[in-house]
Amino acid sequence: LPSILQLSAQTVKVIRSYGVNMTLQMIPHCRVKSALVILLERMKSDKNRNVREDCGRYLRCVLDTWPVMMMEDDDDKKMKINSRTEERLSYEASQQIGMGLGRALTDPAQPVRNETKRGFQVVFQRF
Repeated sequence: LPSILQLSAQTVKVIRSYGVNMTLQMIPHCRVKSALVILLERMKSDKNRNVREDCGRYLRCVLDTWPVMMMEDDDDKKMKINSRTEERLSYEASQQIGMGLGRALTDPAQPVRNETKRGFQVVFQRF
C-alpha cells in the first residue's frame, strides 16, 4: 500500500489515474484491516495533497464496499453462510475511519475536504 500511495504523489496524471483506478478495483476484494491504519495515518500526515485526497477516496471505498459486522441474534448467526467475519468492517474500525475523516475536514486543500464529505455521506447512508 505505501508503494501505491507513492503513485498518488506522481505529477503525471495518467500514471496517478491508473494507480487510483487499480486500487479502487482492488479494495473491495482485498479486505486487509491493517491497510486502514496506513490510510488513516497518511491522510493525516502526508504533505502531498493528492496522497491525502486518494487516502480519503480509498477509505470511502472501504466504507462503501466492505461488508459490515452488525449486532446479530444467535439465530441469525446460525443462518449465516459466510463465516469470514474477520474480513468484515467492525463498528470500532468504522468509528476510526469516521474520526479520521473528521480530522480531514480541516485540511487546507479543498479536494481533500470534498473527498472527506463524500466519505461522510457513505457513513450516514450505511450506518
